[in-house]
Amino acid sequence: MTPKKKIMVMEDNIMDREMLVSILKGRYIVLEAENGQEGLKLLNQYQDDIALIILDAMMPEMDGYELIKSLREA
Repeated sequence: MTPKKKIMVMEDNIMDREMLVSILKGRYIVLEAENGQEGLKLLNQYQDDIALIILDAMMPEMDGYELIKSLREA
């Protein structure tokens, strides 16, 4: 059996995040982050294991644009 791929969902709206997680959790291991800073911590922890990131552009603390910029600079 093939191991499940990991997908990260970064979304500050809890209802949207829960909906995405509920759709994906049967086929994938889903990591959740409420904002870019949380997402960055998870990315550093699981960086080689994450197959896909679903990212909200407008989030508090660190938005999606800032997160992408910091990933490109790393």
